[in-house]
Amino acid sequence: MHLTLTTDAADFLAGAREHLAADPLLSTVVATVAERTVADAADGVRAPAQDWWATIHDAGQVVGVAMRTAPFAPRPAYVLPMPDEAARLLTRTLHERGEDLEAVNGALPAVRVLLQETARLSGGTVEVQQHMRLFELDRLVAPRPAPGRLRPARPHEVGLVGAWFEAFAGDAEEQAGRERGGGGGGGGGPPPPPPAAGGGAPPTPGRPVG
Repeated sequence: MHLTLTTDAADFLAGAREHLAADPLLSTVVATVAERTVADAADGVRAPAQDWWATIHDAGQVVGVAMRTAPFAPRPAYVLPMPDEAARLLTRTLHERGEDLEAVNGALPAVRVLLQETARLSGGTVEVQQHMRLFELDRLVAPRPAPGRLRPARPHEVGLVGAWFEAFAGDAEEQAGRERGGGGGGGGGPPPPPPAAGGGAPPTPGRPVG
């Protein structure tokens, strides 16, 4: 089993694109962030130097991928399903380079193995902070038109937009049966927005990811 770590999202996609495309729903977070990072680089926007992308191969085939690109503390990594051995290899590699993980998002089985190995190497305990699901939108029902037009927020409106985001996050927590303001998102920082939403479209069965 072989692990490749890179800070170049384009290099990562070159080797992992086929693996990601095999399950586009489950891979949506990693694939979207990688594609956006490549597009930003083309526009002259560099990703933070500490960001990385990981690909694990076994017998010449990609068996797992991960990334660490979260902009908020404690910078949780994001992992997709992978064999237990691959998760342990990733953990040991990060530990050997002095990079211990305090939080991880993604597919729960791989997350659990990765953090259990981290706890074994560095001490500590493992706790699941929040379970999440991915939902696939198979039919989009456009919302009714509203008066006005879209425009970028102005500097003096940052507080208002932030309040909208916090209200959305709180509503989502309550809808999921959690305490409002309980947090999440893998150990620090706001929870991510939902992968898909459509005005009134019926939900489809979700897939547990973490």
